[in-house]
Amino acid sequence: MATYSQQLAEWVSGLKYEDIPAEAIGQAKTAFLDILGIGLASSGMDFGQDVVSLAKDLGAGEEATVLGTDLRLPAPNAALANGTLAHGLDYDDTHAESVIHTSACVVPSALAAAEACGADGKALLTAAVAGWEVLIRLGLVCPGQFHDRGFHATSVCAPFATSLIAGKLWGSSPEQMVNALGICGSMAAGSMEFLTDGAWTKRIHPGWGGHSGLVAARMGQRSFSGPKEIFEGRFGFYNLYVGKNGETRDLSRLTEGLGEQWRTVRLDYKPFPCCHYTHAFIDAALFLQGEHRIDPKEIESVECRIHPRQMPVVCDPVENKRHPQTTYDAQFSVHFTVAAGLTHGKVDLDTFLPETIRDEGLLGLAARTTCIGDETQDFPRHFPGSVTVRMKDGKELTRHEPYNRGCAENPVTPEEVQKKFEANASRVLPDDRVEEVLSTVGRLESVSKVSELMAVCRPA
Repeated sequence: MATYSQQLAEWVSGLKYEDIPAEAIGQAKTAFLDILGIGLASSGMDFGQDVVSLAKDLGAGEEATVLGTDLRLPAPNAALANGTLAHGLDYDDTHAESVIHTSACVVPSALAAAEACGADGKALLTAAVAGWEVLIRLGLVCPGQFHDRGFHATSVCAPFATSLIAGKLWGSSPEQMVNALGICGSMAAGSMEFLTDGAWTKRIHPGWGGHSGLVAARMGQRSFSGPKEIFEGRFGFYNLYVGKNGETRDLSRLTEGLGEQWRTVRLDYKPFPCCHYTHAFIDAALFLQGEHRIDPKEIESVECRIHPRQMPVVCDPVENKRHPQTTYDAQFSVHFTVAAGLTHGKVDLDTFLPETIRDEGLLGLAARTTCIGDETQDFPRHFPGSVTVRMKDGKELTRHEPYNRGCAENPVTPEEVQKKFEANASRVLPDDRVEEVLSTVGRLESVSKVSELMAVCRPA
């Protein structure tokens, strides 16, 4: 019987552009636009400049473009830089059920691999959709269980999907793809320890996953062997990262519905630049503020009800969440983001500037905010949130958001994603270049070389 690696490799190898439904292609183009905008916005920030400088130091080359720059690097290094830029603001999409940031892994890796081999738009979209379909299924085997053990699911799953994207574009045989997947089992990495002190490490996770996957794809093409049972083996991916005893998982979900059930159509775009777990709480806070014109100084306390499995990410350690030491602390805090929504009536990129996270009034309200575990919340299927504001005069105001905005039941529209792209890209590109990127992504399937798209992503 074929191993799961062999089944995935055979499917990816045989996938044709014409096999993919129009809805999935449309979703892919929306995701490309979203990620390009986020990556461009990140390129001017301190962490973005650091990772671009690092990628340059790793070695020069002419294969692929770094977003927002004139720099061209070997494809794995470009994937490292662009993947970090795509995820660095925590503004990129999530596939809620698998609990994975998908496009920050898929899009930068696909662009780097495609530009390196001179691929056209159809080849790019085909490989990218294959990557999304595999990446999502990797998480669906055991949704949320990587996080429960302190691994970032996005990071540990990314190398497998990005190796297949590169293999597809670079003409790898199914056997070479299987070897690459096996090699990725020794490259998968990503700790959640950044939550303790707001460190930058999470930002690099999709970039490192892309770098690892592209390196593994090239190793596979050189007949460097990797274990064929990397997913189901006794020391395979799931036994190592999720554990052998007591956890529920279903490996059949790795291949279930391939080519019939298209998971790519269910991407959840972010309206706020912070952890998706906080979004329903932000929407609840913004609704209450808009409905009741709350004076933050008159708030006695705020209570947020959240599923216990989400709490280690956005509620603990509580002192860091109430008084974030870094912007990343703030982006992963229900306390801070709810207080920001109630205090300022909005949550955007400026909410997480260093001066904002030192706002004494905002921090005072965050200190009066409490998170309560509630197992009735529908996690991980959705990321819901309930907020109760207790006023000093005894009045209570409550709002429950059953669906995080961006999910299928409460979607962000393509038009909203376009506006988000324009706002992000215009931080780096002049207006005419922003329009060129929009136009090029809109006709991506007819672009003769991916380098055409990357050229208009450079400052004039």
